[in-house]
Amino acid sequence: MRIKKISIAGCALSIFLLVGCRVEDPLVRQSMDELAPDDITYPSPTDTISYRSSPTRLLDVYPAQGDNPSRIAVLYAHGGGWVENDRTEAATNRIFRHLLEEGYVGFSIDYTLARELGVSGAPDDCAGTESPFPDNLHDLQWAIGWANQPVNKALYKYDRVVVVGESAGGFLAGLAAVKSDQRPAGMPTAYVIRPDAAVTLVAPMHMKTWGSQGDGGADGFANWVVAFTNYIHEKLGGTGDYNPLQCLYGWQYTTTNSVPLATREAATASEYVDAGDPPIYMVSGTDDMLALSEHNADLLEQEYANKGFNGRAWNDRAEGGFHNAGRLNTNAVVLRLFLNKLANGDFD
Repeated sequence: MRIKKISIAGCALSIFLLVGCRVEDPLVRQSMDELAPDDITYPSPTDTISYRSSPTRLLDVYPAQGDNPSRIAVLYAHGGGWVENDRTEAATNRIFRHLLEEGYVGFSIDYTLARELGVSGAPDDCAGTESPFPDNLHDLQWAIGWANQPVNKALYKYDRVVVVGESAGGFLAGLAAVKSDQRPAGMPTAYVIRPDAAVTLVAPMHMKTWGSQGDGGADGFANWVVAFTNYIHEKLGGTGDYNPLQCLYGWQYTTTNSVPLATREAATASEYVDAGDPPIYMVSGTDDMLALSEHNADLLEQEYANKGFNGRAWNDRAEGGFHNAGRLNTNAVVLRLFLNKLANGDFD
């Protein structure tokens, strides 16, 4: 990210005067890469719990570290292209670990992933998969409802719930923030599915045009699919072809426009912005082909501005780098400011 001469206070003030806040670098900044290097031992979960009536819908509990508990719980949704990873990914996630060190209670969840038709287990590619959406979103909403139960707040000693997601999990976290008035079927009426805040890391968010954005050239869509496939291979292994539209929406969709508009709108956060949304902190990359700022977080930020709502969208644009680089360039100084304001009740 570029270092510009703008104070944190200026950005913090604008959150109440303007609708969005394009996060600029303060004079003093630290990246998550600097704060949480790979060579530090990560904590282990102390418990594993079912957050809904399914033996496969589990969350791991991580106690807050240090002597200064924040009274905030972080509910983490992992990345992995809707195809792979599970709740144990949090154990090596630098941002999650940093938040534990800052005094946050941590929960990391499993959620529905793409599966081969009629077969359990991770697919070799996404050319023959069932769609995990919206079941994956409903899983996260159930987990938020579980975390908001008074008995769990008392047991684990927190008052507020922040949903944090990276990449595919960030897509879910953003949707959960704006769709907190849409309850999954069968959920108890006592469950509150509105988080107190959301943090999305390098997340695709504007799914009406996602994929057709490509790189702006004639081969944009094909290059985008190649980039996603390479990302999955690097992160997860395998040799198959991973068209992300198929990983999210199912095997029958091969181009953006082949996905019904209503389905794409149901997965687009800006379609559901309203005054009741919790504050949201977005980390987005300017060179991230899988979730370019200008086509994703920037558009959600602009939608808050267009509707004239109270300034709840903080957009931390990480310049340069590909998909993973964005989250490691997260401006920890401003993220800490955002979460401190939440803890102090400034967004209430």
